[in-house]
Amino acid sequence: MRGPEVADPPDPPDPPDVPDPPDVPDRPDVRDRPDVRGRPLRALATDGVVRLRPLEVGDAEAQVAGEDDAMIRWLSDGRSTLAGQRRSLRRTRAAWDRRQPAFDLGVEHVGSGALVGTLGLDAGLDVLRPGEVNVSYGMYPPWRGRGLASRALSLGIGVAIDRFRPSLLVIRVDPANVASVAVATRAGFTRSHHTVDGHGALDCFVRAPVHT
Repeated sequence: MRGPEVADPPDPPDPPDVPDPPDVPDRPDVRDRPDVRGRPLRALATDGVVRLRPLEVGDAEAQVAGEDDAMIRWLSDGRSTLAGQRRSLRRTRAAWDRRQPAFDLGVEHVGSGALVGTLGLDAGLDVLRPGEVNVSYGMYPPWRGRGLASRALSLGIGVAIDRFRPSLLVIRVDPANVASVAVATRAGFTRSHHTVDGHGALDCFVRAPVHT
C-alpha cells in the first residue's frame, strides 16, 4: 500500500546580490619601476647603440645560446643548462630588486633589441676592500669585435657610481684574456698588480670613479 504523498520542500530563497568588488589598479610591472634617479629599470643606461637593463628569466635561452668556450673559460665554471640559467637569472634579478651588492645586467643592442652580452657589478666580492666594486663583462660570439663591450663598460661605470658610490672600480682579468684587457685599458683602467687567490691568477686593473 502506497503511503501518503509528501510535498516537495520549497525552493531556498535566492542569495542576496553581492556588489562587484571595486576596480583595483593593475600592479605595475616590476621592470618599469624607476630607479633612484627616476629612470625606468627596463633601460638603466644607453648610449644609443647599446643599453643596460636588468636581466629576466626570459633571457635564459639567449644566455645558453651565447655561451662558447671563451665565455665558459673566462666567466663561468662550466656549460649552463636552460634550467640552471633560469635559476641564476631569478637570483640576479632578485639581487637587483633588493639592492644587494652583486648582480648582472643585460647588454642589449638598441637597433635590433637583441641581448648581446652581460655586465656584472659586485661590491661584495671577498677580495675587495670596502668601497671597491668589481666589474666584469662578456659579449656573445656574434657581437664581439664591434666595440660593444667598451660601450657597455662605460655605461656600467655610471650604473656602479649611481648604485654604490664606490671609491674604486676594479676589473680582475686573466692576463691571457687579451681582449678583456684591451677593453679595460681603453676605458681608462690601469694595471695595479697581479694576484693569486681563490678566484685564480689575475691581473687587477683599477680606475677611480668620477662622482657627479
